[in-house]
Amino acid sequence: MYELFVEKSVKILSKILKSMQCPWCSSNHVNKNGCKKGKQNYICFDCKKQFIDSYDRRGSAQEIRKECLKMHENGMKFREIEKIKGVHHTTVINWVKQVKSNNNLDLSTTEERVDKRAESLDSKASFSPESPTSK
Repeated sequence: MYELFVEKSVKILSKILKSMQCPWCSSNHVNKNGCKKGKQNYICFDCKKQFIDSYDRRGSAQEIRKECLKMHENGMKFREIEKIKGVHHTTVINWVKQVKSNNNLDLSTTEERVDKRAESLDSKASFSPESPTSK
């Protein structure tokens, strides 16, 4: 019974390793090479590079990033955003710097920008004590 289990396990592992490809050279000549942080490491015999079978995406989701940037745009402080969203305040600061340097991510919709612009123009007009034509 044990021999049958071992034989099936070897067949399954050989199928997995045959389908495993090196991400650098696309070779199928790979072998297991230990574990680190709970992930199986593999080594390619052709290019001698080590890799794991799947890489997890690190970092925050784009939706969280957009929400944090929107909160900052609406006047919320970095540490308040950190408490609400659970994203470190320096991360939010870096996102804001990146957006300012790229100027390619505008979080406001066109209608919101038009409304904000109209409000700012209305507030400027209401604060002027004298009009220029009343001399």
